[in-house]
Amino acid sequence: MSEIDVTKAENTPTKKDIWTPLFLSVAMAVGIGVGLKLKNEPLVSVTPKSSEVKPAPEDIIGQGRMEEILRYVDAKYVDDVNNNALVDKSINNLLQELDPHSVFIPANALKEVSEDLEGEFEGVGIEALFLDDTATVVTPLVNSPAASAGLLSGDKIMAVSDSSAVNKDMRWLNNRLRGKKGSSVKVTILRGESLKNFTINRDRVPVHSVEVATTLDDRTGYIKISRFSANTTREFILGLEKLFEKKGVKDLVIDLRQNPGGYLDKAVDVLSQLFTDKDKLLVYTNGRTVHRNEYKTNGRSRYEVGRVAILIDEGSASASEIVAGAVQDWDRGLIIGRRSFGKGLVQEPYKLKDGSELRLTVARYYTPTGRSIQKPYKEKSKKEYSDEDDGRFQRGELTNGDSMQQRDTAKFYTASGRIVFGGGGIRPDYFVPIDPIVKNDYCSQLKQYVPEYAYRYYSQFKKDLNFKDWQDFHRNFRVSDFAFNDFLKFVDKQNVKRQPDEISSVREPIRRMLKARIARVMYGEEGFYGIMNENDACVNRALEVLKQSDPLGLKKLARKQ
Repeated sequence: MSEIDVTKAENTPTKKDIWTPLFLSVAMAVGIGVGLKLKNEPLVSVTPKSSEVKPAPEDIIGQGRMEEILRYVDAKYVDDVNNNALVDKSINNLLQELDPHSVFIPANALKEVSEDLEGEFEGVGIEALFLDDTATVVTPLVNSPAASAGLLSGDKIMAVSDSSAVNKDMRWLNNRLRGKKGSSVKVTILRGESLKNFTINRDRVPVHSVEVATTLDDRTGYIKISRFSANTTREFILGLEKLFEKKGVKDLVIDLRQNPGGYLDKAVDVLSQLFTDKDKLLVYTNGRTVHRNEYKTNGRSRYEVGRVAILIDEGSASASEIVAGAVQDWDRGLIIGRRSFGKGLVQEPYKLKDGSELRLTVARYYTPTGRSIQKPYKEKSKKEYSDEDDGRFQRGELTNGDSMQQRDTAKFYTASGRIVFGGGGIRPDYFVPIDPIVKNDYCSQLKQYVPEYAYRYYSQFKKDLNFKDWQDFHRNFRVSDFAFNDFLKFVDKQNVKRQPDEISSVREPIRRMLKARIARVMYGEEGFYGIMNENDACVNRALEVLKQSDPLGLKKLARKQ
């Protein structure tokens, strides 16, 4: 599970330094003074009693002991020591004693870690694949500098800034194409038989968190949110506009599967579009030094959203669980899928003077009924904590809803009196088992090469792929047996050992993925999800239960009461 914050301070940092005992102990131990800058209006208010928190006498003793050891290491150790690396490792070891989500991010890694959540990066804006050891442009992103400069799908990138791009990797390419807005980069491409040089002026390029907003049928819209980033609110509302105003749908499926979370305020913004009334409690946070802070609806929903279904799974965490928990507690909609990850800890980001960042757990968040959904983490390694879904699979929880462990037996009651539980993720109202093919090792190996082969296929046969739209493509195009076998031969060349006994089980899933990826090259995300959703058990279950007259059984519950 990736480390993604659920708090964000939107405004410019103040000059006021806030020292915390936790980091001060490390800083003094290694002989560096590091100030923590508290941002002006954090979503979780942290209000220290004074501008500087002095360590207790016992902390000073510990700091002195650590400082003394490090002096001996520096002066006497047999080999040269990288002091900065030693400090970073000491900090990380310290934070691991606290909880799995408090992390230290070095300055040289912070930009890359933050880009997805900030909703943009600075660069040229292309999607590329390495084909035969050469980077090939799959597509220049819409309105990107690369598109404005004239790069086209199929261009082969031969050099960047006069350095050969052949036999490199994606990290090498990204490091050279990304850069400060306003700076320029020279790119040499091979188009057909001709070499062409482009000078591209870098700019801000958006990173979309709403992957697609499309229809499932005439009545039901579908929005896939991959993370809750700085742009999520705007993108989600644009998705609602497309579906409710232009397409005329009535109900909505929000797909939060494999969404690791993000900014808390963006989750609240999404929820506010699902509730018409103002000041309805959606989530609250509370911690040792952070008083209860409530987040409520703003009463400014733009469209009349009818029935709602939220799709979750074992990869839905943090802000995703805030959305699912609020919808469930208020009986606003249906939760469909499998038990969510169980991250109910709130991190506050603190900028350090050297450009690094401490993301420290400062509170827990609770659903409107008072449920804490944080799963246990004591006496577990970070890997055991993050990889718990493997344990769930082994116990049968991902294939059988009756196998779900209930760690917290305390009962909570939704707005209509339904019983729900906390203490380890959000349990769905409707369980959908995982497709066993997801855990098939051979299928997982094959999936890695689907995007590259799909693009190769499109490049080779695009003159024959004449379809009106993705629906026409879906109805009339089929990945042939020849294409599937050719794909297997392509994978064989990548040193993936063929497993004949598994081919019959992976054939249809891989053909579907290949078709969807070809559709993505031709028609974008709408084509991709349009094809994948047709055989998606969670999506089909959502469509089924949304049509029921009383899918939550509220009428029956009311009669009992």
